[in-house]
Amino acid sequence: MNRIVLIGNGFDLAHGLPSRYEDFINDYWVKFINEASKQRGGYVKDCVNLQILVSNYTLQVVLRGDNPANYIDLKNSIQQYGSGAKLGIDNEIFKHLSALNQLSWVDIENEYYRFLCYQFDIVKLNNYDKYENVRNLNHDFEYIKQKLKDYLSRLLTEKQVHKSDRIQKIIYSPFNLDEFTEDAKNEWINDEARNIKLFNPIYNRDVISQKTVKLLETVPGTDAEFLKIKMYDRLFWNENFDLRPNDIMFLNFNYTNLEELYIDKKKPVDNKFIPLDIHIHGELNNPNNPIIFGYGDELEDNYKKLENLQDNNYLENIKSIKYLETDNYKRILDFINSDKYQIIILGHSCGNSDRTLLNTLFEHENCVSIKPYYYQYKEGDVIKDNYSEIVRNISRSFTDKKSMRDKVVNKTYTDWFSRSVK
Repeated sequence: MNRIVLIGNGFDLAHGLPSRYEDFINDYWVKFINEASKQRGGYVKDCVNLQILVSNYTLQVVLRGDNPANYIDLKNSIQQYGSGAKLGIDNEIFKHLSALNQLSWVDIENEYYRFLCYQFDIVKLNNYDKYENVRNLNHDFEYIKQKLKDYLSRLLTEKQVHKSDRIQKIIYSPFNLDEFTEDAKNEWINDEARNIKLFNPIYNRDVISQKTVKLLETVPGTDAEFLKIKMYDRLFWNENFDLRPNDIMFLNFNYTNLEELYIDKKKPVDNKFIPLDIHIHGELNNPNNPIIFGYGDELEDNYKKLENLQDNNYLENIKSIKYLETDNYKRILDFINSDKYQIIILGHSCGNSDRTLLNTLFEHENCVSIKPYYYQYKEGDVIKDNYSEIVRNISRSFTDKKSMRDKVVNKTYTDWFSRSVK
């Protein structure tokens, strides 16, 4: 059996990398404010234009008076000066996103999609500025992509990241029967029972542990049915079997490469294999695997309407189409078709912007286990986690809810992989 390690932004956060959207957008505006405060008159940076319209005002006065730390603070500070100062942003989606608080990257992709669907989904876009031409929307969205690439590239040069022993242990941990669907568990037990067969001199001792050999020797007339019953005993299973993945695929949805901390390409784990490493959304500074940033939910109600518009500009940032520009998606299909597999989730929210791919992975007949590791945090004196939130998001990627309940590992058998509990 194989394993897929599904990596999202929470994986980078667990290694101390400030890669939230909130980190990115605040960094942008802090730098803009610091640069602008050194000027006396107006200041222009890319699509942002800060003007002083009254001669006795200066940027130093406007910006240093209230010490603005982000776009909202800056906007409020400027409003105090009435018509004496003006902030303009020649990028509607960037202006819209700058004004929103506590968004995730999934939220940003969802906001882009709402702009995209404006003309036939006006109810959802009550207060949005309409783009007359979708090419202008894509052009403005490209600006956000480029700034994100610049930010992450700078982070990787400024921050030192280190391997987590806990995450290492999770990635290469052995399987447990309780993590599988009922059918997969029964099939595995039957296979093990067939391996052991009846206790006699010709059974293959190489496929079972020495503990099991000793156990069988103490039970006269041991047969396969007895062994099948015993193997439903969790203690028996844990004591006598050490079932590790035959192969592992790192499926990274980030643009960074922190998963390489856990891949020793010179000395494979247990000398069995070198894990497959796929950046499905591209990599920083790799022209052969360009960044994909957009929307990926073909199950959403409006997607068919977008296709029916007969305008390819509306599909420019649709992930499932972008996947065809490399062989990454084909390599994923080869892996999931090759054998049964478990998915462990490390820091991926499983939000709708990736639902098309997640549906392919989750509902595949070879997927027999989905194990979400969660983030643990403290709120007041109460320790909380996001396990339930991840599972609710996972459920949206399933059309077969019965299958979802069978495949998702319950909280009893999973654990935290990252925490901020002090």
